[in-house]
Amino acid sequence: MCAQWKVHRHATANRVIIESLRDGKKNEVIVGGGTSWHCFYELLPDTEYRISVHSQLREIEGPAINILHRTFSVPTQPPTKPATTLPPPTIPPAREVCKAAKANLVFLVDGSWSIGDENFIKIIGFLYSTIGALDKIGREGTQVAIIQFSDDPRTEFQLNAYKDKENLLNAIQNIQYKGGNTKTGKAIQHARDSVFTVAAGLRRGIPRVLVVITDGRSQDDVNKISKEMQLDGYSIFAIGVADADYSELLNIASKPSRRHAFFVDDFDAFKKIEDELVTFVCETASATCPLVLLGDNSLSGFKMMEMFGLMEKEYATVEGVSMEPGSLNSFPCFRIHKDALITQPTKSIHPEGLPSDYTMTFLFRLLPDTPQEPFALWEILNKENEPLVGVILDNGGKTLTYFNYDYKGDFQTVTFEGPDIKKIFYGSFHKLHVIISKTHTKLVIDCKQVGEKPTSAAGNITTNGVEVLGRMVRSRGPRDSSAPFQLQGFDIACTTSYANRDKCCELPAMVSAKCIRLLTHYLEKTCLVRLWRWWGIDGPRGEIGSPGPQGPPGPQGPNGLSIQGPPVSLCSYSSWKYLVQYCFHLITLFFTEDLLQRMYLCLGYVHFSILTPTEIPCSGEVDTISSHGELIRSRGDIQSQTTVRSIARQVCEQLIQSHMARYNSILNHVPNNHATVRANPGPPGEPGRQGPQGTSGEQGPQGRSGFPGNPGLPGRPGERGNASATLLVIYETGIYELWLKVAQSIHLMFQSLRDCM
Repeated sequence: MCAQWKVHRHATANRVIIESLRDGKKNEVIVGGGTSWHCFYELLPDTEYRISVHSQLREIEGPAINILHRTFSVPTQPPTKPATTLPPPTIPPAREVCKAAKANLVFLVDGSWSIGDENFIKIIGFLYSTIGALDKIGREGTQVAIIQFSDDPRTEFQLNAYKDKENLLNAIQNIQYKGGNTKTGKAIQHARDSVFTVAAGLRRGIPRVLVVITDGRSQDDVNKISKEMQLDGYSIFAIGVADADYSELLNIASKPSRRHAFFVDDFDAFKKIEDELVTFVCETASATCPLVLLGDNSLSGFKMMEMFGLMEKEYATVEGVSMEPGSLNSFPCFRIHKDALITQPTKSIHPEGLPSDYTMTFLFRLLPDTPQEPFALWEILNKENEPLVGVILDNGGKTLTYFNYDYKGDFQTVTFEGPDIKKIFYGSFHKLHVIISKTHTKLVIDCKQVGEKPTSAAGNITTNGVEVLGRMVRSRGPRDSSAPFQLQGFDIACTTSYANRDKCCELPAMVSAKCIRLLTHYLEKTCLVRLWRWWGIDGPRGEIGSPGPQGPPGPQGPNGLSIQGPPVSLCSYSSWKYLVQYCFHLITLFFTEDLLQRMYLCLGYVHFSILTPTEIPCSGEVDTISSHGELIRSRGDIQSQTTVRSIARQVCEQLIQSHMARYNSILNHVPNNHATVRANPGPPGEPGRQGPQGTSGEQGPQGRSGFPGNPGLPGRPGERGNASATLLVIYETGIYELWLKVAQSIHLMFQSLRDCM
């Protein structure tokens, strides 16, 4: 005999009592708070029984729910379990698409009050069938974690909690409904900071997949953290139910949205998206290449600079590496010093090996002390230190060689040479794309294809070796030597079309209008740093340090003013305006209108052109720029004209020197040992033929009024006025003298302004 009841959401246990009404015998059992039915066996036939169910909350017990039922006359087989919303206890078989899945998979489940008990059971059923489609669970396959969120996120279990499917599915069935508000942004942050961690079981180099399930609009911001995680290479799937905000789902989910964002009308419609979701998740988890941000696009690939620790925040921990200014004097690059021999285990970078088709991208520069002997820009070695795949530069022979083992296990190499290849050895920064496909190998230098050679499809590599930067070809054994060179970028994209999207904006010769956004990003970053250095709030005065050693003589400073004028506001304002206009006169030779607007912010030029003499910075008000681009005016100490003029001159000089140096490097990006030969100018050529007459130009603006002309002839005598009127007579000479005095006054005012500046 079986009894079924509705689960109380706060119950921690249920006490079930069966009593025979024939002889009064009782039997009692305690079941879990989430259990909704129980069966009793070996009962007397044709006997009436009373079943009582008491819900318990710790030591408190609720009233009984009674059920009366009579057994059959003849004993029967135990009845089958009644249908429930919970999935059957059998373990679902793995789907074919998930056989090779290997990922760090985290489900973020909405447990707010709007879900409800019944719908939450349906979510548990959806998780059961979706995760049941996976094959291997654990470090050799897919690791799964589940977070339930409302006001605060609650980690149900971490990535490394379960190593087999059966125990994992049992844990899913035991998840209890939480209740509360909907703080999706806070939950996504928790997933990144507390679950996608090495301590929680995260494996590096394995795809990181987050699946968010929610039925409503978040009560906090989700855009910022979602964008950060997408840029960091996470694959995020968003599933919205009923009242979910679809635009919010699109912001949470990765791109393309058609693969990562789903919406269903109610919780019974999960089956409609289950197959598609499982397919997309398993395809992401089965990919040899994780999803990363390369340039402005999310692509499957590897950010090799991060893998080797060549990042601004990490390079100091890598022995034999220093950071230096790179191309355009704006991008950081890393000098790999002689015999640095930077290595990483292959299984940490490419745990599944290399794909069959991919593009290697290097941005580098050879140095004067780079040896003439061949060295591998990058290569993979097996555990016996034998090369498996790599790119070799021969500085002496001016050639580039790519090598690998094909699918038959045969060693193959292709060598590129010629004038287009030689230029990468001349000491400037160059961008190199090596495109590997099943039929050929292409070489692209500075976004121009310079060679293509047939090759066989590559075989996969072993992952029990190491990957190395700069290793000399003649090296043998674990104590190899390596070549010095500068490396600014190194990526591997799991596609053969990546080179077509690249614009090579980091190279001086390739800077164009298409690269404005990239240059603007670095300009804004540089400007904001300098702006806060110039105009930031003074901190407390530090202790006096010990005298430092005498430095070398500085460059000759600008000419000073021979006459010190009085600290008049109008004069200070004119000095500011003059200097700023002079700065911008030079800057306009190099920058577009869009960048000029950012330069105005960088200089702190906000509203300078419309300030009145009482509003100028030298009167004690200082303009600064907030992080949102807003003008902030604060009251400071009143400065003398000399101080204001000095600050203005320093700002202008630093700005001009910085960008003059940058664009000098663009115009003169040549090796240090390059010598410029200046020839004597030749005789002037013959004048050309006179061109045709041009079209008439547009009418110009009205000019300013000139000085008064000579007095005109006397007019006719006027009519006689009334006797009470006053006659005002001004002689012609008086009018002339009056205008002359006005003109002299204006001339003296401009003369004093010029002397003041």
